[in-house]
Amino acid sequence: MKSDATVTGSRPAPTAEGETFHHPGRRDWLRLAAGAGAALFSACRGGPPAVADPAEGGGDVLRRAARRHLVNVRAAVPGVLISLPYATARNVTGRRLYPADMPCLLHRATAEKAARAQAWLAPRGLRLRIFDAWRPAEVQRVLWNAPGGSEYVRKPGPDGVLSWHCHGRALDVTLVNAAGQDLRMPSRFDDFSGAASALYTGPDEQIVANLTLLQNAMGAAGFAILTREWWHFEDPTINRPPPPVTAAELGLRLP
Repeated sequence: MKSDATVTGSRPAPTAEGETFHHPGRRDWLRLAAGAGAALFSACRGGPPAVADPAEGGGDVLRRAARRHLVNVRAAVPGVLISLPYATARNVTGRRLYPADMPCLLHRATAEKAARAQAWLAPRGLRLRIFDAWRPAEVQRVLWNAPGGSEYVRKPGPDGVLSWHCHGRALDVTLVNAAGQDLRMPSRFDDFSGAASALYTGPDEQIVANLTLLQNAMGAAGFAILTREWWHFEDPTINRPPPPVTAAELGLRLP
């Protein structure tokens, strides 16, 4: 799906999930968010179900991850909330894809950007909630086969190019308020429909303001936006990453 937004600056190579546009195209929305008042930052009652913050994986997994420059997000991004739907059955596949103690990992450079986004949000009384970060290549194949997934998930191929999630270079996030409640966004996480667009143009000013805040925070930190998924942000610092990281490589046992 191609974006109809104006691209500023150089465009990164085509991404694993689809084309992205750089954040500055929506900066003018920040004025709306800044002047809208605290009422616009209300919790989203219809958001994704609460998912328990998982315990970290074993030390051996983290040590193997470090060899591929993957770091523990909980340590690298202080104050972040981590809720992994794929560690439960409450996801688009209807079954658990991650172990209950799935570690939340990102490439070191990408985790540093996430920390900058978190720091941008902190004075505004907001935080990031992460739905997904590094994703085992094995799980990417499962998502490709999920109903509707082939339209939104990068097809696993022999060239080794998978989602940037599989390299620790992308993350799925939303915003939460000081009480840890999700803010209103265009759709639920992993909504495989046009409702998930990052180019929301609907009439709900709360959603406009909240989405703008999220995009400003992530854009200021250096992330690019995926137009078809409001929650998905990529770190387009390299044209072609090294081979994706598998669960088997880290000694992580999937369900």
